[in-house]
Amino acid sequence: MPAPALRPCRPASLTLNTQNDARRHADELRNDWRIANAVKRSPCGKAGVWYLVARAASIRTYRVSRILELAILPERFERPDEFDLAAYWERSVAAYEDSLPSFPAIVRIRGDGLARLPNALGPVRAREAITAAGDPDEEGWLTLELRLEDFWNAELMLLQLGPHAEVLEPVELRRQIADATRSMAERYR
Repeated sequence: MPAPALRPCRPASLTLNTQNDARRHADELRNDWRIANAVKRSPCGKAGVWYLVARAASIRTYRVSRILELAILPERFERPDEFDLAAYWERSVAAYEDSLPSFPAIVRIRGDGLARLPNALGPVRAREAITAAGDPDEEGWLTLELRLEDFWNAELMLLQLGPHAEVLEPVELRRQIADATRSMAERYR
C-alpha cells in the first residue's frame, strides 16, 4: 500500500508525532525550496543526525533537522522496487566524505585501536583502510593510509584510539598528537 504524501504546514516547528509520521510514511516532502518524493519509509541516521532519502528530479538526501514545515497529505507514493537504500546510503556517505577537504596520514594501529577505528572513522572508511593495508607486521601493527579532514578533527579522531595507534606522517600531526598526549599525561600526575 502506498504511503501518504507530505505537504508544508504551519507553524514551522515540527512536532514529534509529525516527524514520526514523516519517518514512517515519508513519501512526498515539500519545504520552502523543493518538492521531493521519498523513496524510504524511514530516514537514515549518521552520527545521531537523521536524514531523509527522497526523490524529486533525482534521488537526494535531506537533513531532517532542516525541514521547516511538514504535514501528511492524502496523496500516495510508491517506492521504486529497484531502489536499494543501503547501497544508496553507502555511496552517498562516501561521495560526501570524498567532497570534503582532506590530507593523507599514515597511522600504525593494532589491537583495541582496530576495534575502535569504526567508531572514530566510520565503518565504511575503517573497513576500506584496513582492507587496503594488507597484513599486520610481526608485532601486530597494521599501517594504514587515512584521509583526514583537518588537523583539529584528526587529533580528536586519533586520540579515541588511545595507545593502540601511532601517527607516522605527517610530522606536524605526529607533533600535535604528541603535544596533546604529553599535556594529558602531565595533568593526570
